[in-house]
Amino acid sequence: MLTIVYIPITHLEFAVPDDTWMLLKNIEVRPEAYSLEYFYKVFTAINDNQYSPLITLYYHLVYKINGYDPYYYHLFSFIQHCLNVAIIGMLGYKLMTIFKIPNKVLNAYIIALIWGIHPLNVEPTTWIAAVKIGWFCFFSLLSFLYFINGFENNRHFSFIISTFFFLLSCFCKEQSIVTPFIFLSFVLCYKLKEGKVMLKFENYLVYTGLMFFITFCFAILTYRANNLSSTDFTPIAHYPILKRIALSFYCLNFYLTSFIIPIGLHYHYPYPIQPDESMPLLMIIYPFVLLAFFLFVGYMVKRSKYKYYYLFCFLFFAFEICLVLQIIPMTRPAVMADRYMYLPIFPLLLIVIPFLSEWFSKYANNYKIIGITFFFLCYVLIIIIYSQQLVANWKYYNLII
Repeated sequence: MLTIVYIPITHLEFAVPDDTWMLLKNIEVRPEAYSLEYFYKVFTAINDNQYSPLITLYYHLVYKINGYDPYYYHLFSFIQHCLNVAIIGMLGYKLMTIFKIPNKVLNAYIIALIWGIHPLNVEPTTWIAAVKIGWFCFFSLLSFLYFINGFENNRHFSFIISTFFFLLSCFCKEQSIVTPFIFLSFVLCYKLKEGKVMLKFENYLVYTGLMFFITFCFAILTYRANNLSSTDFTPIAHYPILKRIALSFYCLNFYLTSFIIPIGLHYHYPYPIQPDESMPLLMIIYPFVLLAFFLFVGYMVKRSKYKYYYLFCFLFFAFEICLVLQIIPMTRPAVMADRYMYLPIFPLLLIVIPFLSEWFSKYANNYKIIGITFFFLCYVLIIIIYSQQLVANWKYYNLII
């Protein structure tokens, strides 16, 4: 199915907005010779407010194949997305096994399937400049897999590998700095489920402490890099605090609704209001509707015997999405972007798919199962068609800046 969705990807060209400065005009992608000075430049350079040295090296390796041939850049972006789909399936299965979620094999397959073909994931897969999101996701999830292995077996080697992959993810994208919080959330929810002692020194604390130190360093680096830009490139900085909060809920509403019903997706999402404009009634209502929704979901989760699993998945999503809700002003001209949901879709699917699977197994008879299966297949078919259209039309979206 992934091939069906992304078959047009190798016919795409470079994108107008960011491929130019990140790749085509980046002199570090085509060095005259390798030297310690070259690697020093790569790992100390701030490229247009962004620090992602591993992505520069990745561009260079692809460049070595056939220069600036977009075919290979898109091909490797697709291969990378396929690798992430495989890791999503493995990690989903692992988490559901640990929290004793039923139907874990089928659930993991469905989660990986929908994640792989979801329309929100088209942008970070087809946009060469957004490849850093895919690589950050790849290393972060590998780090999580090794962290779980180390936590289960108390193995220093697994923790070391986990820390190494976490460091690599930080060299890809600043969003990775929330990863240690996710690890601690996993430990917290697991111990609550098992009724184990919370305040007890264990080996994982040493390595998560090291990860938090790395997080602190990269957070400072990211803050300084983004402060180099003018506030004209950070529109959210011009909005008063109440409008910032309203815009955060506006973004959250978009991400949640587009996760369930992905329609009208686009390359660029402008701010819905100007700083001096009055807020429309709908933007005032968003926070109350979403808070009511979360209270209802919390009530349902509390009644479930898998409540600590759902709590972890919610914390996973919350940490991943918090950095892109404009709570902390982002140096981006758009209020939101499809690519910011690349990883947060995963914990949402970890919630929705097992919950529906559990509900169907309890209340669905044979006739209902047939209808539900038909509805699911139709849903998958629709998002396949829509995602393929987004891939094929990507070059047109890049004309809008």
